[in-house]
Amino acid sequence: MRFLAVAGFMLMSVFVSSCASPYSTPELDQLDSSGPLAFNGISDHLKQGNVRVIWIHGMCDHDYRWAVDRRDALFKAVGASPGIVEGVYEADAPYTVHGVAKVGSSRLDTRHIVWSPLSTAFKDRLRYDDAPAPGEDRNERFPYERAKLNKQLKQTLMNRCLIDAVVYAGPNGDRIREWVKGQVCEGLGGSTSAGQCRLRSGPAPRTVLVAESLGSKLLFDALRSIWDDNSSRRQAATEQFASVQSVFLLANQIPLLDAADRPATTIKAAGAGAGTLDFLSVLAEPRQPTVKSAVELPDLQVTAFTDPNDLLSYRLSGKGLHFDRVKVINVIVSNAPTYLGLFEMPDAAHCGYKWNRHVMGAVAFGYHDGLKPLAYSLPTACGLLGGGGESAAY
Repeated sequence: MRFLAVAGFMLMSVFVSSCASPYSTPELDQLDSSGPLAFNGISDHLKQGNVRVIWIHGMCDHDYRWAVDRRDALFKAVGASPGIVEGVYEADAPYTVHGVAKVGSSRLDTRHIVWSPLSTAFKDRLRYDDAPAPGEDRNERFPYERAKLNKQLKQTLMNRCLIDAVVYAGPNGDRIREWVKGQVCEGLGGSTSAGQCRLRSGPAPRTVLVAESLGSKLLFDALRSIWDDNSSRRQAATEQFASVQSVFLLANQIPLLDAADRPATTIKAAGAGAGTLDFLSVLAEPRQPTVKSAVELPDLQVTAFTDPNDLLSYRLSGKGLHFDRVKVINVIVSNAPTYLGLFEMPDAAHCGYKWNRHVMGAVAFGYHDGLKPLAYSLPTACGLLGGGGESAAY
């Protein structure tokens, strides 16, 4: 018995000692090698004037606590003094949470877009596939025995998370597309009527876009549609789109999800990976030398964060990079330990950008001769395997 205990202890010691985070110190890959390896964070933009932030979540159930967590973490990082906070919180309807703060003499205006209630009805249709809760009739749920891990994956990852991508890719996603487009339109200072976004001319504050997971696809689909809507108001569209100075993609999924509705001709002509930057054209086009702006606009900075063990994230490829005044940087991170070189917990790999102090520090402070991680820890809840509710699905 003592031998078994000692052997078990030794095995556990080997297991623990064999876990590592290969990118606990992130590695950066700048696709266009011209110019210094650097990018600005939100605090850098605030030093130059007012900033508006549009932040959208990814797959899985989310509620206002997701928005408040993000907002409060950002405000704390940049030393903001919170002011007005607005938001209508309805369980069965989407909403946007607004936050306004002062940082020095600048105004920070945040919009956190909570769209997941629009897919709740489709998720609820799959509840018959979930194991019965204590006290429920087994015949109204899945009555057969599943292994614990498989049960969590089926009930959460499939039935509450990946279904979002399925809904969005088809015609049932039209309602999501229309609503998100309206929110992004308002975030860019415009208004929506009969499904059309109308942008206004005039000076625009510096704009930062942050998208998580599936939200990357939703955000750029909205931007493409808004740009098309304003074909007859090109000056207004140019001013608003040129105000976008930084884009942060956490668990970028555009290369995967664009396969649902974007042609593959570019990829076919130039080779694998060549089409993965096509989505940037909508922000690159307005950034021409002829653009008139109230502020001096630097190059657009696009920063994509990827954990190599995150099955649902894609780095951006430099093949076919042909946009002027656009700087693209991949930041390779480890969100959780890798065990024995065999696996990293898939939920932590995908959810962990939110609690990775290097990632959130980069959004807040940028990269200048190194990344500055947040000085404090962030909540580590994740809904993919833990089965946590809306607030846990990061």
